[in-house]
Amino acid sequence: VDNKIQPVNMGGEMSLVLPHLYLGSMKDRTNSTLMVKNKVKRVLCIIDVPDMVIDRDEYKPTHLLNIPAADAQQQDLAQYFEKCIEFIHQARIEHENILVHCQAGISRSATVVVAYVMTIGDYDVEKALQIVKGARGYIHPNPGFLSQLKRYYTNDVKRNWYRLTRRYPDYVFNDDETFVKESLDTYWQQFEPAYIAEPVYWTM
Repeated sequence: VDNKIQPVNMGGEMSLVLPHLYLGSMKDRTNSTLMVKNKVKRVLCIIDVPDMVIDRDEYKPTHLLNIPAADAQQQDLAQYFEKCIEFIHQARIEHENILVHCQAGISRSATVVVAYVMTIGDYDVEKALQIVKGARGYIHPNPGFLSQLKRYYTNDVKRNWYRLTRRYPDYVFNDDETFVKESLDTYWQQFEPAYIAEPVYWTM
């Protein structure tokens, strides 16, 4: 699969946010042809009743993490950030493609991917949202999740970043900076055309 940012396409296929990291929907997850095409080996599923997915899932990933969470403002999704970030990071380190999905790939899974981008790039919430939205233009974490992301940035993102760098001290994602730049360029062109994208400095 060509590791390039996909054009914004509401209702389209899973979106490549960073090398080996896809963000998508339940429709993508249950499309075995699409999963094989994109060489997805690992799945992070964030829905209310994840066990129901397995019953009708024709595609069997090698690694699966189910997170039982509703797309509701009162849902504590932040309690799972550390586990999800570790799961995503491990897949990427082992050069295996991972799909992070919820029902529509708009709120729950987007929130987790934003938290991951914040952690490994040391970005604030606004910048991380721009990066992910540049790759998948219709993400929209609910207000409760946005508040949790802001608290995560204030209280936990540095700690998790140091934990990952200690555990994987020699690993560098060489292509991440290119992906981030392309995503930000796309974001500024499509959502803030009057502005010029700021320079980005990848920290890991």
